[in-house]
Amino acid sequence: MRALKRASRETPSRAAKADDPAEAVADFILARRIRREVIPICREWLDSTKEPTRIDDGKRELNEYLEEKYWVLTTIAEAYMGTDDEAQALRYFDEAEAVLRQLEVNKYPASKIAKTRAATEKKRADLKALLADSPLKYVGTQGTPPAP
Repeated sequence: MRALKRASRETPSRAAKADDPAEAVADFILARRIRREVIPICREWLDSTKEPTRIDDGKRELNEYLEEKYWVLTTIAEAYMGTDDEAQALRYFDEAEAVLRQLEVNKYPASKIAKTRAATEKKRADLKALLADSPLKYVGTQGTPPAP
């Protein structure tokens, strides 16, 4: 799951740094396609992976499940963010935040929760910046290049 998330973030940064506008556009479009593929994979995980009902090892098993669920939810949120569906992105970021609150209730270490929140906010800001610098600006209408 984390490999998918990493792949969906790597292509846009490559697109933003490409010297060739055509390559930048191609990379940007490929990243969007990857994001659209990531969403159903993550939803499948959410549908098929259920919260543990019997906890033998304190709350460790539940917390491990919640940690993974958090990252799956943020992966979906970032994928929607990268496909310009801000409403769905916010929905999944909110769901992920609810999972962190559940971890807090379970006495999950506050330092880990803070680190997780900070990492997510950084990734979110980085992705927002990358998307704002879209190489699609190189694409003109009707075959004419955009004005400088």
